[in-house]
Amino acid sequence: MVLVQPYPDLLPLLYSHNPLCVASLYVTVHSPTVSDIQCTPTQPQWGKPVRLFCAINNFFPQYCSTRWYRGQEILPQSSVKEDQVEDPESGLFSRTTAVQYTPTVNDHGTEFCVEITHHKENIKKTFPMKLKGLPYIESITCNRDSPKVGEELTLQCKVTGANARNITAKWRAGSDPITGEMKTEINRDTVTFLLRLISTVEHYGKIFTCLIRHGDLQEPMERNITLKWADNPPTLSEIEVLPTNPEVHKEATFRITISGFSQKDHQVRWFLQGSQIPESLKKVCSDPKIDAPKEEEDAPKLIETSELQIGEDGLYVCSSTLRYTPTDKDNGTFIRCVFTAKGIISKKKYQLSLTGAEMKEPMIECVTLDPRKGEAVTLECIIRGVGVSHGIFSWSDGIFPIDEGLIDNSNLPDGSGCISRVTFTPDDGHIRFEATFNSGTIEKTYQLPWV
Repeated sequence: MVLVQPYPDLLPLLYSHNPLCVASLYVTVHSPTVSDIQCTPTQPQWGKPVRLFCAINNFFPQYCSTRWYRGQEILPQSSVKEDQVEDPESGLFSRTTAVQYTPTVNDHGTEFCVEITHHKENIKKTFPMKLKGLPYIESITCNRDSPKVGEELTLQCKVTGANARNITAKWRAGSDPITGEMKTEINRDTVTFLLRLISTVEHYGKIFTCLIRHGDLQEPMERNITLKWADNPPTLSEIEVLPTNPEVHKEATFRITISGFSQKDHQVRWFLQGSQIPESLKKVCSDPKIDAPKEEEDAPKLIETSELQIGEDGLYVCSSTLRYTPTDKDNGTFIRCVFTAKGIISKKKYQLSLTGAEMKEPMIECVTLDPRKGEAVTLECIIRGVGVSHGIFSWSDGIFPIDEGLIDNSNLPDGSGCISRVTFTPDDGHIRFEATFNSGTIEKTYQLPWV
């Protein structure tokens, strides 16, 4: 029961003239109680009229609408009869609504529904039409509420009111027939069709169908179930590099194995210094027959990701390979492989230490992919030839220094220098890094590449 206040803009004016008038504008809304749908006769038969009845009790105000459905089809109002009365003591209203219908064989198993709307509230009641003498197919159930890859699952489709000699069933996964382990259990007038299978990632999101045929049914009937479970995040191997000591200006191959994941829809990308590496070199050539240049069809591939395979654990596995020719400026930077799927982001990185590369000035690199305003980012700067204990490091965002507590300084694992890293939420985006050593001061600036 709730209070409703109509015409709120008029209340101050009305109240100033007559407070009692305002009080009369408040009405009490009483939500109806709705019975289940009753069927007469209790065991309907095809070809004979039936009456579906529903009682709507104790509602106020009196305005209430009803609509009957056969499946998705709205039944004509001419077949509906309704009566409404008011209780003189409580002032509440009650209504009965009934529909007359003659079912056919095809109506067997169809869900009939009445929808009641009262003061912006919708109430639905349903009734499955079970015709006498015809089998009724229940919904498919699975023995696991939250199945996992590799588990043995049992799908069950129960049919009541059927003679086992007159009924057959076939199972499908999507549009493909299943020839796995199927079993039939018979108990008096109930026949249960079972399908046992070992779940794999190929089953995720797939519709399993049990198609029932019976001698008294003109058309086969079916029930469906969709298998879903929690996503498995991937495991990324370390990035393998050939040759193991890559050289400047010579092509190197970077390979990674991605395993143990369940996301068929995913993306594998490679990055260098925060910028995505294209899948191929897009060379442009001139065609004398057309004015505009066109892209060569045989452009060299930089990235190749294998087709999905199913591993021993029943989950997906694939590999991705990057072919890249590094230059002097790439020395000390990171190559990253990033896997994304349904909000899952997993990544691995490899730091380039190039043979034959010239020593270069330190540079700021944005570790965060696709930095966005208002979100935290991580920046780092590598300085070769000096240890962290010999320097003083600071970062600034615009003209404002960044809190020292957000800065992490450490030596590189190979002992070739040090690295300063900061994670913060920038305001300006124009970044300045300063490192002071006995030999002098290094200053670097960087503009965040906002997305």
